[in-house]
Amino acid sequence: MAAGESTSLLDLARHVSSIYGDRKVAIQVAQSLSPHPDRGFPPVSTDKARRMLGLRARPLAEGLTLYREWLERNGAGA
Repeated sequence: MAAGESTSLLDLARHVSSIYGDRKVAIQVAQSLSPHPDRGFPPVSTDKARRMLGLRARPLAEGLTLYREWLERNGAGA
């Protein structure tokens, strides 16, 4: 669960590329059809998930790193 920060698709792609630095991850940017291409995903409240499920928000890079580690431990990160 992200830490309530706004993230654009380009930011997300850059984070994934850095997490998978041992692989060749090419980021290609096409012309956006959106009138606001840099707006990205707005932050959302994580209070309900914390309250009901005990989840805690993490910075995006940390969450992606943990997800990659989980995938590799479970045989899906090949």
